[in-house]
Amino acid sequence: MPAAQASKAWVPILQNDPNTTGQALPDPNLRLSAAMTKESTPQDYRATLNLPDTPFPMRGDLPKREPGWVQAWEDQGVYKKLRDARCGAPKFVLHDGP
Repeated sequence: MPAAQASKAWVPILQNDPNTTGQALPDPNLRLSAAMTKESTPQDYRATLNLPDTPFPMRGDLPKREPGWVQAWEDQGVYKKLRDARCGAPKFVLHDGP
């Protein structure tokens, strides 16, 4: 690429410059349309979203929900069933780390 063309790439493009590729820059004095201003009403996108229908809530709420889970596990005896199932089995150690 000749040096004249390479240096031209770094020159700022001025509006209505005849040396540009014919692309005019937007007029800085143009006003924003109603769609771009705060006066326009916000679009409701809920009907356009494709969210899954799940049997569980879409939020965490762990501090509120965990006590219910723990109580259900205690009522069902889940921990005792796990301990009874592993009774007499060789000890399993999960080594987590270097």
